[in-house]
Amino acid sequence: MKPLSIVNNAVRAKEIVTILLRFGFEDLLRRLAIPQRWLDRFVPSESAGMDICERARRVFEALGPTFIKLGQILSTRQDVLPPSLIEEFSKLRNQVGALPFEKMEPILNQELGCEWEDVFSELDPVCVAAGSLGQVYRARLKNSGDLVAVKLQRPGIVRMVMADFEIIGWFAKKMDQHIEELRPYDIPGVVNEAKEGLIRELDFSNEARNATFFNNSNPFPDRVFAPHVYEEFTTRRLMIAEWVDGVLPGEADLPEEELRKLAQAGGDSVFHQIVINGFFHADPHPANVLITPDQRLCFIDWGLAGQLT
Repeated sequence: MKPLSIVNNAVRAKEIVTILLRFGFEDLLRRLAIPQRWLDRFVPSESAGMDICERARRVFEALGPTFIKLGQILSTRQDVLPPSLIEEFSKLRNQVGALPFEKMEPILNQELGCEWEDVFSELDPVCVAAGSLGQVYRARLKNSGDLVAVKLQRPGIVRMVMADFEIIGWFAKKMDQHIEELRPYDIPGVVNEAKEGLIRELDFSNEARNATFFNNSNPFPDRVFAPHVYEEFTTRRLMIAEWVDGVLPGEADLPEEELRKLAQAGGDSVFHQIVINGFFHADPHPANVLITPDQRLCFIDWGLAGQLT
């Protein structure tokens, strides 16, 4: 075990301690034997009126992209976490500000291997979605005229994730060492699984393969589908897929009977994914499902997929 003083990202570790103090986790830090000099400072509290699960969610939100993604992954672990914490972590969304296109454009050109104007006849520089790992732009392919979604990885995100997980792993081992009642949950093992899942998400070619595999094995294409991926343009940091018009389930203005049919279609698809195929979308929360104008369900964001063996 490395002593905290020689962890590569000590500045980030201190930031994490400060945010934990801000949301009322001083007792936890003391149980973890965090250096006293890190705790002996005044940090204004922001935890009034919050229960412990809400405070935990607020900590993850405050700590940025890696922790938001970690919380989202943990929200799927009903086998480990209590329902109250699952509910709070399920509220985590990729609440990060968009980077200007000027910051993203060099990555786009590098991944394409040419200037983007050679591939797209048009590209809106204002992203339509900004997540913790990447940003999505609307564009039109030159060769076919197809409207596409261009998903591009944020610069430096791999380095940030790996640095954060070094510190998260350190905290997880301290929790396993010093808090006996947490040992049955194998916190270091859970964190390591989450890390492996997030590393897979950082490879956009993995997401492309997942979406393509789903479409190739989907028996309900008239009711449920994933966006078609243009594999010839896909890399670890870039994915280009068909543009899908649609609304989130909570925004659909449809008769109740049609909504019931869509819910049934979604249920049938999930059942088939898990029970028949043994391959399934591992994060099918409402923000990852669109209802299209022709009343089909489109599963998006295939970065996390599960497989039963």
